Amino acid sequence: MFFRKKKQEKQKSIVVVRTKAGIMFQGEVMELPLTEDIIIQKSIHFFNDPAPCHIHRSAVRVRLLAELEEDLEKQVWDRWREYLGMKEIEQVEIQG
Repeated sequence: MFFRKKKQEKQKSIVVVRTKAGIMFQGEVMELPLTEDIIIQKSIHFFNDPAPCHIHRSAVRVRLLAELEEDLEKQVWDRWREYLGMKEIEQVEIQG
């Protein structure tokens, strides 16, 4: 039997997206509900691929999440509203 140290679980960041009406999304960053239109649009822009495979979809998602992270630091919500298709977003925060 091999003895291995248990890998510490990475603490997952939870995103909370708020509107005047309350919380519209609360979950892991990778689960943000990016709109299909944005994924296709950015797949065409980045890869000239209007029918992205799983690999291109994942690459697009990573790039878009990086853009959203930059906007989160600046407290700017325009791309958040566009990418999530939620025009009423007023605040986003990361917990954890």
